[in-house]
Amino acid sequence: MPRCLGAEEDEECVKDEVWNVLSLFWTGFNRDSWSWISEERPQGQRNSYDCGAFTLGDMVSFIKDGVVSPLAQDNMKGWGWEIIRILDSMPGLMAIEVISADEEPIDVG
Repeated sequence: MPRCLGAEEDEECVKDEVWNVLSLFWTGFNRDSWSWISEERPQGQRNSYDCGAFTLGDMVSFIKDGVVSPLAQDNMKGWGWEIIRILDSMPGLMAIEVISADEEPIDVG
């Protein structure tokens, strides 16, 4: 929420966290070779509970088209149902019980 009080500090914290996560998973990560692009969304979230749906919408749009999603607050109800449909269509997970007599790690692979 770029226009909110404290948004600049929040953005700096998020930026540092993103750089840290990238450096954990990408051994050759060089933050100096990347540019941070701030969120600039004409319409945004107007409540305190749709942040996950907005994030998933941005992820889908960015992966498909390389841009932030055009979703607005008025789209969230339909988008939420689409997320549920996608999750419901995925194969179920199976829990596997593993019993160990000691505290040693278990190789399940």
